[in-house]
Amino acid sequence: MFRLGLAARILFVLAASLVAFQLVALAVINMTAPDDADSRFPLPAQVAAIVTLIERSPQFRDTIERAVEGPDTQITITAEAPRPETVLSPQATAILKRFEPALAGRQVSIVAHDQNLGRWARVGARWFYGLRPYSIAVLLNDGDHLLVRGRGRVPRRLFGLPVGIAAGWLGFVIAAAGLMLVWREVRPVGELVTAAESFAATVTPQKVTPRGAPDLRRLAGAFNAMQERIASLVQSRSFMFGAMSHDLRTVAARLRLRIEALPAAPAREAALADLGSMEALLENTMELARPVPAPRDVAPVDLVALVGEECQSVTSAGRTVHFEVTTGDDVTVAGDALALRRAVINLLSNALRYAPQAWVRIATADGFASIIVDDDGPGIPPADRERVFEPFLRLETSRNRESGGAGLGLAIVRKVADDLGGSVRVGDAPTGGARLEFTVPLARDTDGTP
Repeated sequence: MFRLGLAARILFVLAASLVAFQLVALAVINMTAPDDADSRFPLPAQVAAIVTLIERSPQFRDTIERAVEGPDTQITITAEAPRPETVLSPQATAILKRFEPALAGRQVSIVAHDQNLGRWARVGARWFYGLRPYSIAVLLNDGDHLLVRGRGRVPRRLFGLPVGIAAGWLGFVIAAAGLMLVWREVRPVGELVTAAESFAATVTPQKVTPRGAPDLRRLAGAFNAMQERIASLVQSRSFMFGAMSHDLRTVAARLRLRIEALPAAPAREAALADLGSMEALLENTMELARPVPAPRDVAPVDLVALVGEECQSVTSAGRTVHFEVTTGDDVTVAGDALALRRAVINLLSNALRYAPQAWVRIATADGFASIIVDDDGPGIPPADRERVFEPFLRLETSRNRESGGAGLGLAIVRKVADDLGGSVRVGDAPTGGARLEFTVPLARDTDGTP
C-alpha cells in the first residue's frame, strides 16, 4: 500500500489547509457580492424619473444631465440612433427585463460600447472588466435617445475576477512559494532516509551534506559520524576474524598432517572426525561473522540450477530429496553465489538431520523467489520457530554434534536472506514435519521489472 513520506505529508496538510481556506473565502465573496446585472445601473424607477424630467423640461436637458451624472451613473442624450444589440446574451437579457416594466410603452434597447473594438480587444476587455460595457437606450418623445450607463458600483475586476477572488489566486501563488520553501526545509529528511537504507544494505558510509535547519544539520553530522564508527567496527571485526581464521586454519592443517601420519587406529579416526567438526564449526562461524557482501560479489544466480545441483549432490550421497519447480518464469536472483549455495546446503542439512526425506520446491510470486523445504520429521514447535535462528542454539538436548550440529546452520540462512533483502520463516509442512521457506527478491531488469 502506497504511503506518503514525511515531506509529502507536511506539504499535503499545508496545501489542503490553504485550499480549504480559499474555498471558504470564495464562497463568502460569492454570497455577499451583489449581482453584476443589478449593480451596474441605477434603479429602473430612477431612470424612468430622469426620462420624465427631460421630456417635461427639455430646456433644462443640460442641467438635468449634469445634475444626474455622477461617479455611479453616466447620462448621454444623442440625436443619433444607437445601434442596439441584435443577439442578446443572458446578461443583456436580464438587464433589459429589469428595466422594461418601469419604462412600459417606450422603446428600450441594449447598446454595447465595445462594438467598435476588434474581436480580440473585446475579449481582453471582458477578461479585465468582467461583463461587457452596456448602456440602456431609451427613445424620448422628441426622437432623441437617452443613454444611461452605470459605471461605479461594480467591483473593480482583475482578469475577469473581482479583486477579492483575484487576491485569493494571488494567495495561492504565495502559498505555492511557501510550499516550495517547506519542501526545501524537509528535503534533508528524505536524503537521510535514502542514505540510511543504502548504509543498511552495504555497510558503506553514505555521506549526507548538512543542510536546512540547525537541528537537521546536527542530525546529519551525527548520522555521518555514526556511519563511520559502525563501518570502522565492522571492518575491524572482519579483520580480526580474518586473522583468526587464517591462524586457526594453519594450526588445523598442521594438526591434520600429524594425525594422518599416525598409525591407523580407532583413536586416529576419532581425532580426524573431531578435527573435521572443528573445521566445519570454524567455517560456519566465519560465515556468520562475514559482513554484507561487497557489490563485486553480487551477480545474477540461476536459483533453479543451484538448488538442483545441491539436491542431486545429496541424492548421490544416498539421501532422499524430491525436487520440484512450480513456476515457468525465469528464477534469477542477484546475490553472492557462494552465500546462496551455503544457505541451500544448510536448509537441506537441517531437513535431513532428523527426517528420512525432504521435499524441495521453487516458486515465484510478486517479484520474489521462494525455496520451500519440507520434511517428515518431528517438526518445530511454534514457540521455538524464532529461537531456531539464534546462533549456537540447538533445540535437542544432546551435545553430540553428529546428530545436532553446531547450531549455526539456520542462523547463516537468515543472515544470507537478510543480506539479499529477503526473509526466512518456519511453518508446518503438509508431510507432518517442518517447513522452511527461504524468500529472496528476483533480479530486476534495467527498467525495474523482475
